[in-house]
Amino acid sequence: MSMDFADATHIASLSFDATATLRSTTMPSTPADTIPRISFRSSDLPAAQVRDHVRDRFASSGNYDLRLPEQPIPEGGIEHQGYMLGGTVMMTRKNVPHTLVRDQRLVRQSQVDHYTLNLPLTQAAPSRFTTAEGRSYSFGLGAPLFADLASPLRFDFETGTDLSLFIPRDALDDLLPRKLDLRGFVPGGVAGVLLGDHLRMLASEAETMTLPQAQMVSKATLHLLAASIMPMSDSMALARSELDHLLTRRICRYIDVHAALPDLSTDHLCAEFGLSRSSLYRIMAPLGGVASCIRERRLARIHAMLTKSSERVYLGRLADDFGFTSASHFSRAFRDQYGYSPKAAREMAAPAIDLSGKLTSTGTTKFSDWLNAIHL
Repeated sequence: MSMDFADATHIASLSFDATATLRSTTMPSTPADTIPRISFRSSDLPAAQVRDHVRDRFASSGNYDLRLPEQPIPEGGIEHQGYMLGGTVMMTRKNVPHTLVRDQRLVRQSQVDHYTLNLPLTQAAPSRFTTAEGRSYSFGLGAPLFADLASPLRFDFETGTDLSLFIPRDALDDLLPRKLDLRGFVPGGVAGVLLGDHLRMLASEAETMTLPQAQMVSKATLHLLAASIMPMSDSMALARSELDHLLTRRICRYIDVHAALPDLSTDHLCAEFGLSRSSLYRIMAPLGGVASCIRERRLARIHAMLTKSSERVYLGRLADDFGFTSASHFSRAFRDQYGYSPKAAREMAAPAIDLSGKLTSTGTTKFSDWLNAIHL
């Protein structure tokens, strides 16, 4: 299915209306009116602290393995601006050459399940995106490139500036005719051009955007994204098995909601979803199998409780509530998944994420907190 002139005109009008609303705002926004943001400049910190701070703030919580160059990072070499846009998250970045890796272990550990869209703004040379299967894509100035945080990936970025948009999967999937493999997809045609222009507009206007404006712009952005994807929707070579995709997501949601059920097991899920054991094993194989998926998602729930609760959480009770045979069994499984003990996770507990104000280079909130916030 291709986009005709009327389709493109309608989508363009959504983008134009959103842009016009932003530009017609004559009253300056107050801090209470503007959207939440994170800002970071490497020049704000001593050079010796920059590496650890960037890793901790923007690649922590098991989302990415961030690899920076061995040579010293020049003053002013890294600048990040992040914005919460009413259900999506955008970041503009000035960077030195670096690599972001998200392997299968990190995919399963973090449980973050978003699409990402990367648009180079200025670059010394093309960057590269590589999928788990080894498919590699070079991308530079022009249309944005899609990636999928539910699958292993690798980004090799060159020096320059870029824009990244993080989109909850359901928000985009609900607008598509079928579930598609978007990894490495670069939108073309009229919609691709409109999408690139629209994202550049977001980057230039985000600093003064209010939450109502951000919500409206996010809706227009999602429709532009869907329109840019439509031409590929008839290519069955790029389409996932829709039934398996939907079943996997339904099963994972069920596990998340019922993680504390003592009889949550293969037999329980087979009965709940009307599947044979062999069918359930086949569907869950990409996630490491049924038992691994249940254990990992239970541990993710526990991790969230330990790190986000301001109240005392008793580890022995948690282990029992979530079906672990003993406290030692729970502790070993937790350490295997996260690399540190449940006690250490409990010591990380912080107040609820403040999404109301500006977060600066020296603040405590991390970009990964935002990714988790739009995931919940």
